[in-house]
Amino acid sequence: MNDNESHNRLAAPDAEKAKRLELWRSGTPLITAIGRFADADLKEKALQSRSVPPAKIEMPGLDEQPSSNLKSLMQLGLLFAPMVAYSANRKSIIVETQQRMIAKLWDGELVALGYTLPRQVEDAPVFLPHDAWSGTIDWEKSEIRGAGLHFVSVRIARQETTETPLLIEVAPLPPQATKGRPSTKQVIVEAYQALKSSGQIDFTRPMKDCFPQIREWLATRYPDRKGFFLELGKETIRKPISDLFNKDKLL
Repeated sequence: MNDNESHNRLAAPDAEKAKRLELWRSGTPLITAIGRFADADLKEKALQSRSVPPAKIEMPGLDEQPSSNLKSLMQLGLLFAPMVAYSANRKSIIVETQQRMIAKLWDGELVALGYTLPRQVEDAPVFLPHDAWSGTIDWEKSEIRGAGLHFVSVRIARQETTETPLLIEVAPLPPQATKGRPSTKQVIVEAYQALKSSGQIDFTRPMKDCFPQIREWLATRYPDRKGFFLELGKETIRKPISDLFNKDKLL
């Protein structure tokens, strides 16, 4: 191993490595973490969606000799419509759950640990930098490419299961979040208030109409989290500003 490779390996006492390894072992892989750490309302939505499966598709409903290709396609569309709607609803719940979990990671409620590649036998899991979540996430494989690094075997754990996070140095060293960084809820409210003050919120329209503006404002205000903010789910935005919007609408 040359000097550069040695610099890329973890430089932490054995006790710190052991603590990170213990925390990693207590964590949950990405594919199941979204279920384990999902908010109660999303768990309820997921249960409800499973209780209403798509209607059974029976091919005998089609004309054996349709009068035209168009008619046949229309019949197929009607038969598959319930399945398409069911799949779209399930996907929206999963995406919203993923986004909320990432918000919790940004806010420090949850922590993520994984191994960096190339990986050596003596390596210990490391804490993922926040900007890694703006990269490419493979939820099924529990892999993330971001912040100039490739993380594998990523697991999610609760912050309170450990003491102050053990920050380790991995070269190149990504920027770390500063203490006192505002939470996702706080910056969403910040965006709403800024847009309201500048007269960009139309209170004659439904609240959801201002969600794209909030996403764009946050992406511009916090460019290091641009990818995350542009993908914020509707429920993630609605919760912090719902009461404010309804109150301001009456003024």
